[in-house]
Amino acid sequence: MKEETYETKTIFFTREDDASPMGHWKTNIEYPVILNNSPTIKKINASILQMTTEFQCDDQNGDKQFHAEVTLTNGKIFSLKFSDSWYCPGMPYTKGRTGAITYNLKTGEEIEINNEIERSMSVELNKKLNSGLTKALKIKQIEEGCPTESGYFYLTRHDVVFVNKSDDQETLQCEVEFRINREEMKKYITENSALL
Repeated sequence: MKEETYETKTIFFTREDDASPMGHWKTNIEYPVILNNSPTIKKINASILQMTTEFQCDDQNGDKQFHAEVTLTNGKIFSLKFSDSWYCPGMPYTKGRTGAITYNLKTGEEIEINNEIERSMSVELNKKLNSGLTKALKIKQIEEGCPTESGYFYLTRHDVVFVNKSDDQETLQCEVEFRINREEMKKYITENSALL
């Protein structure tokens, strides 16, 4: 199956404003655009664009940084991870989030990992993930108060990478990854999974 080609689109500008501590606001957004005009790909591109602007200040009066990196495209799936931060006038500090999304290139839908797991293997996989993420936190020496449940995943050529839950600014420093080789992952997922 042919890989989808893509290019990175960049939106960058500054806006002078005395309300900014720096005297201006800066927006820097980088995200992939798949170079294919099929309805399915248009749907994916629109979803990615919507994700870049999900959190931003009113009238773009604030700082906004968004960076998405494609981790795998193989003709069946398009997987990316992202980091996002924004600071608006009146906010006490910059807010941020990280995440990932994997699309099924055939349907244009986001792949939800829970829909791909064989029911009989879900408990075993969850134990493996909790154990792996706990070990990763110990290695990083930040286990105190950090979540050990999987929050999101992305794919690379060789691995499915699980990241623990860290949705808000306070827990971003807790973020760790646990990798499962895609060959090993086959035993946990359904026969018709798009992840195969």
